[in-house]
Amino acid sequence: MKKNKEVVAKKSNTKTANKSSSETILVIEKLNKFCDKNFKILVPIIILVSAIFTFLLYDLKISEAHDDALYIESAYKFSQNFWGYYTANAPFYPIFLSFFIDVFGLNIVVLKLTSTFFGLLHLIVFYYFFKDRVSAFVLLCILFFTGISSYFLYYNSMTFTEQFFLFLQTCFLLLFYKEYEKNKSTNSSLKILGRFLIPAFVLLILTLSRNIAIGIIIPVVVYLLFERKIKLALFFIVAFAVTRGSFEVFKSNTWGGQNQFSAQGSSLIVQKDPYDPSKGTEDLSGYVQRFFDNYNIYISKRFFQITGFLGEGSQSVIPGLGLIFAVLMIYCFYRIIKSKNSLLLLLFIYTVAMCAFTFVALQKSWDQYRLIMVFVPFILIIIFDTLFSSIKNNFGQSLVLLFLAIILTSSTIHTIRKSSENYPTLIKNLGGDLYAGYTPDWINYLKLSTWCADSLPKESLVAARKAPMSFVYGHGKEFYPIYTVFSHDPDSVLNRFKNEKVEYVILASLRRNPAKNDGYIINTVHRLLQPVAQKYPSKLSLVKQIGETEPAYLYRIKN
Repeated sequence: MKKNKEVVAKKSNTKTANKSSSETILVIEKLNKFCDKNFKILVPIIILVSAIFTFLLYDLKISEAHDDALYIESAYKFSQNFWGYYTANAPFYPIFLSFFIDVFGLNIVVLKLTSTFFGLLHLIVFYYFFKDRVSAFVLLCILFFTGISSYFLYYNSMTFTEQFFLFLQTCFLLLFYKEYEKNKSTNSSLKILGRFLIPAFVLLILTLSRNIAIGIIIPVVVYLLFERKIKLALFFIVAFAVTRGSFEVFKSNTWGGQNQFSAQGSSLIVQKDPYDPSKGTEDLSGYVQRFFDNYNIYISKRFFQITGFLGEGSQSVIPGLGLIFAVLMIYCFYRIIKSKNSLLLLLFIYTVAMCAFTFVALQKSWDQYRLIMVFVPFILIIIFDTLFSSIKNNFGQSLVLLFLAIILTSSTIHTIRKSSENYPTLIKNLGGDLYAGYTPDWINYLKLSTWCADSLPKESLVAARKAPMSFVYGHGKEFYPIYTVFSHDPDSVLNRFKNEKVEYVILASLRRNPAKNDGYIINTVHRLLQPVAQKYPSKLSLVKQIGETEPAYLYRIKN
């Protein structure tokens, strides 16, 4: 009798456990069903909320990170001389912006609104790409995260390529995967080639908008080979070769033979130090070390900052977080292979490959979260869709929901806080104060750039460390860029300036650490001029000083 009671108790416990597990899974299923039924309401709400916070976080200034202004300057030059000017730095993006300058002039707000447009449009394309292909609940959560995170929304008001790239990247993967699904059952070679021409054309634009995108061809081909679609891989290579080759012929006939990758590759990527060519070029062990250094920077730190597990100002690189991430991604790869999920396999191969290329190509001193940010939505889709589909127990499902809730809650709170901090500056910028929000070092530098445009002869050329920023605040006046200490010999420096017709130079006090005035500044121009001042003190004469603390000086060079 006692034995029968124990059996009954065991059966009862088993039923209870199964019931508990069933209820947990039922909650996930209910969430998916709710999201499926309410997509038409929830997606517009997410986009509307994203648009509202985009406005509250809007930054009417130019970013101190240089590239923002560089694209504007290149776009302006295209608008002034489209057939006679070409830049190897993401050439398509400034060409695109140049059309708006043709219509609206050098209107910074209009140029910024293009990023706003692509940021919101990316959410729509992202939704259409993953709808009915991944968990509806996961899709809406990641869509909300991308639409609410201040890390993403910051670039809705900047003329960096990030939102443009995010939009094109998702468009490419959407078009490629749709054509891949169609072509699996197509035997006609011409039809396959023709269908691949459209995603290949989008890939062409991607490669012309961000140099690292040239590597996309590799994970795409690897994916097709992994799926044993050798014929499709060959036709995709041909399709891209046709589009890229056609552009190269057009470029060669229009702008000459300047190579998009040679300038950046030789002067930055292959050097041990991007700012000091004398240190030589990187060797194999250096690239391997660079990969692991950047993995720690962008995964162990930046990824966990973007997802809210580390503070925005945290400089801590926690290798343990990188290890957890690697183990989690390996598990996801195993589950993807086991479940034969072709979409997640494409995302996994694409994301891992592009992150790897990024970690090898980047100098670790650059350390900007935007360089990993463009892959974060795909990483989150891979992780959470895989976990929700593979974990079947109550405890595991609850943990997944908890971590997802932390990401969404943390991102929302962070965005609300950033919005409240930004609002006073936004009001001042809208009221006409173009310098509100900058630190004193930048205010003095930019005011001096404006003074140069207003007070110096139009044809005079001024050397500056942040020439594109000076260009924007100098109302389109061209400045001569100084990015490196090109010589320590005073005669060589003076000869270079003379040959380039440089008459003035700005000596600024731009902080090395933007967060505080600790006495350390970006001293590239100072190191360049110091030998000149020591040997030929009469060659440099002070023309203008703006600011008492962290001042900016304008010197005239007497030849």
